[in-house]
Amino acid sequence: MQRTDEKDPDVDELLDEVPETDGSTDDTQATSPDSDFDSQPSEADSTDQQRRVGVNGRVFSGKAFMLVIGALLAGAFAGSLIPLIGGTIGRVGGIALGGFLFGLLASNRRYLETAIAGAGVGTATVLTGVLNVGVLPVWGDFLANYGIGIAIGGGVLGLLLTVVAFYFGRDLRTGLAKEIP
Repeated sequence: MQRTDEKDPDVDELLDEVPETDGSTDDTQATSPDSDFDSQPSEADSTDQQRRVGVNGRVFSGKAFMLVIGALLAGAFAGSLIPLIGGTIGRVGGIALGGFLFGLLASNRRYLETAIAGAGVGTATVLTGVLNVGVLPVWGDFLANYGIGIAIGGGVLGLLLTVVAFYFGRDLRTGLAKEIP
């Protein structure tokens, strides 16, 4: 219920804050929910729209970031289930496999999302691998002394593995998509 001294909001006042477009871009492509992951940027995009960050962004896509994190975590989990080589080695191999599969399935270049997710998942994988090694007092002392180095090493390893695997996945996708003469 509205008070009598309040007036209804004017639509024109609300739309004054929305930037106007010059009609040179296709608004349906920019607002499509799948446009950040499946479509290529058109030549008519202005430089301002190419630098957007967000769901429909060209620089960083949250949707692609969450998908690559899911692929890397699934790969790490699957790698940890391998008998005899499970643990940290299996998880790291699973992270590489997840990055490869994401590169094979992704239609756009998403190296930034893959690199950030790979560094994060690699760090978490190595630190949880260290957690499984000892009991809490020993683990706490070990992590206090060497934790930063282990975390940085895991992050760099995860970043390199996922970006290289993503590249090879994209390369295989390109090779499979080409027509044989």
